[in-house]
Formats: sequence, structure tokens, C-alpha cells
Amino acid sequence: MNALMARFRTAQPQDEKVVRLKVLNTIRAWVERYWDDFELDRSIIQECNQFLDFVAQHHPECANVATTVKVRLDKKINQVNKTLIKSDIHMEKPILPSDMNQEVSKSCCLRLFFFRFVTSF
Repeated sequence: MNALMARFRTAQPQDEKVVRLKVLNTIRAWVERYWDDFELDRSIIQECNQFLDFVAQHHPECANVATTVKVRLDKKINQVNKTLIKSDIHMEKPILPSDMNQEVSKSCCLRLFFFRFVTSF
């Protein structure tokens, strides 16, 4: 993200608008195609939002594109939040044999919970 922000800011005057639009389109493609990067490092979302707000306020020639990218980023965030809300499904406690040691029983519980969660959709 830092490299894209630096490229946006250091564009030469003769090709400034083209470079800035390419940077914004690269961020848009990154959000749409490689969302896992954003999920793994949530600070990228914050940096991206701040950068897009900066672009919309200080570069009117790119404001429409920045707003579009921000809307797509917000849609992705909302999709993730909806998925997290669905995970509040009440599951029954599994019945385990009494002779299992505690570590094995934890592992079995987690596997069973995950299996029930995945197959409930």
C-alpha cells in the first residue's frame, strides 16, 4: 500500500492524471481480486480508507474513482461482517467418551464444531 501511495504522490506533471488513475485502478483490482490480503492484515483497510479519503478531498480530478473504490471496499467489509454474524449459530455440546484425555477431546470438539458449522449452510 505504501508503494502505491508513494507512486500516486510522486507522479510527474505531464502524466500525473494517468498515473493517479492507474494507481486507483490497481487498488480497486486489489480489493476485488485479492481480498485475503486485507483480511490477513486489517491495518491495510485503515490505510486504504485514509488514502482514499485524502484523494477524494485533495484531488478532485480523481475523486469519482476514489469514491468508487471506497464503496467497493465498504461492500467487501460488509460481506465479511454479515458472514461473521451468521457464525453465531447455537450448537449442541458433543457427547464424548469419558475415557478420552482432555487434549484429544478438545481437538475432537473443534473438528466437530467446524464440521457442523460448515455443513449448516
